[in-house]
Amino acid sequence: SPRPAVGVSNGGEGGRDTPCPGGNASNFYVGVNDGAVTVTNNERPQFRISALDFGFLAPLPGLSDGVWGQLQLTGYLAAGGTITTALDFAGQNASGEFMFKNWTLDAAFAGSFLNSLNISACLYDGTGACVNSIDAPAFNQAQFAIDNLVVNVPEPAAPALLMLGALGMALTARRRAK
Repeated sequence: SPRPAVGVSNGGEGGRDTPCPGGNASNFYVGVNDGAVTVTNNERPQFRISALDFGFLAPLPGLSDGVWGQLQLTGYLAAGGTITTALDFAGQNASGEFMFKNWTLDAAFAGSFLNSLNISACLYDGTGACVNSIDAPAFNQAQFAIDNLVVNVPEPAAPALLMLGALGMALTARRRAK
């Protein structure tokens, strides 16, 4: 089961043992030690997410360049069920810092109304599998940073107005047919 992740970091202020990803000067959320975060909206329970920025939070300084793992998104659909997607972390810049990367989600994910969204990370294990679970642990090294989530929350009256408009069109068509 996902463990809680930890708070907010100021861009560029990584600790001695956990360098923050580069390419973002603002505050951002960091998930450490195989953690995860769940995003919900209590005021309007349905929302969509279309993009975000994310980066690999290296567990140790001095790691070689490469793709170390993925950010994983699991959306809990308002209509029931789940939708999942994942994308590889960006590599390093010339200075050796892992970088933030922008992710515009595909149309299927971006168009789905969610009740909640779980964000976590996994690491490649050398065999091509991406691991972070009780059965296949990442040993507290699947760490990530996220920022700039682009979230769309529909106005509460929008579905009612759409239904009212469809009803008006149906009545107009019926009158014309008579």
